[in-house]
Amino acid sequence: MDKMEIGGPDEQTRRGIYAAAGLTHENVRSVEKAIKGAGQKRVGTGALTNVVTRFDSLKNSSPRTVESHTCELPCAYELELDPEVVGYYAQVPCIEITRKRSDGRLHVSSAHIDFLVLRKSSVELVECKQEEWLRKKIGEEHPDWSEVEGGWTCKPYEEWAKARGIAFKVWVGPKHPAIYLQNLTAIYDAKRLTCTDYEMRACEAAARLIEKRPQSISELQNTLAGFTSRVALLMLAQAYAFGPCRSVSIGQQSKFYLFPTQCQAEVYATAVAAEVSDRIKPLGELGDETLTASKTDLEKARLRLERVDRYLNGLDLVPTKLVKRLAKVVRQARSAGKSALAACLTKFHASGNKTSRLSDQYVVLRVKIVEEYWNRGRVSCQRDACHIYATECERLGIPVAGLTALKKAIREQSPQRHALASGGVRAYQRVRMNTDPRYTSAPPLGYGEIAHIDSTPIGLGSRNFV
Repeated sequence: MDKMEIGGPDEQTRRGIYAAAGLTHENVRSVEKAIKGAGQKRVGTGALTNVVTRFDSLKNSSPRTVESHTCELPCAYELELDPEVVGYYAQVPCIEITRKRSDGRLHVSSAHIDFLVLRKSSVELVECKQEEWLRKKIGEEHPDWSEVEGGWTCKPYEEWAKARGIAFKVWVGPKHPAIYLQNLTAIYDAKRLTCTDYEMRACEAAARLIEKRPQSISELQNTLAGFTSRVALLMLAQAYAFGPCRSVSIGQQSKFYLFPTQCQAEVYATAVAAEVSDRIKPLGELGDETLTASKTDLEKARLRLERVDRYLNGLDLVPTKLVKRLAKVVRQARSAGKSALAACLTKFHASGNKTSRLSDQYVVLRVKIVEEYWNRGRVSCQRDACHIYATECERLGIPVAGLTALKKAIREQSPQRHALASGGVRAYQRVRMNTDPRYTSAPPLGYGEIAHIDSTPIGLGSRNFV
């Protein structure tokens, strides 16, 4: 990779940063070696749902490619907008990382860290992760990742960085990145704009107003002549003001407040995020059993409630003991303000055989067909799996039985896993569920901000500009 593709600060600037950071000659050699190997890894090859993003970096005067537009890209935008950052490099190789296995033996390997950041007087490695991923690693009792005071860390990476005189940091993105990414994209694009004298005066006048009291974009538009959303973006890009970028879209002008300090903006953003989080609860925590009931139980409950209502209205003169008992429960539920339908729910979904009627031979054979043939993509449809199952039964000298149980076991497997094993990434993308919109990106605030290149089989591909 040549110098123009690496980009970033020139050698003289880097040497000044190393001196300010107090790096030894050996440490400088390690950092320079990592910089020269930056960006050579092909990102996104192992991530099935990530959208690889390439953008022009103002700090580095060269392109940067990140492996996820909802995790690494917001972090890159933060680095671009941070006045303390001089430059940074993506996908930096770190050689000879030592890990301690559960059996006590040492394991030496290499890894690519998301960013190596050169600040004015320090150097740091940054690895980007979502908090959900980190919590899962702790749940698996993963020895490398752990929660520490003030954030998270990965002990092997931290020790590797410390041995070379640099810092290590885990950047944790917001759980719902859509709003934050939308705002950062607009602010970063505004940073590339040239302020006119008129816009500069509007920025300075608005900065004086928000020093007295934080104001929303709408309030400033009504107060200052010439104040527009573009001016608000310029203020955020040039650090004239700070806003709740993680929680409120700049498009919501009446709710997006501009603050004179970043601390105030972060406090407000946290309060808004907590309020939204409190309103979004899992179905099981809402207290209504009908939300999680099966379709059969819900239909039976409606029939039961109809019979109970007929009895309560005096239309059923010969009620059964069940109807009388349910009528009492329904009265209590209604008087307490609870769902009468939930009081009539059945539990038919829990009925049926509790143990298998098939012998262990059939169970072992079923597991073999599912694991070795279905999940590994060696068969593409249930019919082929059933044929292999029947053939194996004949080979073992047992009657062909348990086909229904085999089909049920196949239906319980992940369709995405089977599609990936049998048809590759394209088949996987065809069957996988749509991502929850809360965890994806939102439409950009400005036309032409993003070019999404989609390799669909229509023609030679399409480029969607939004």
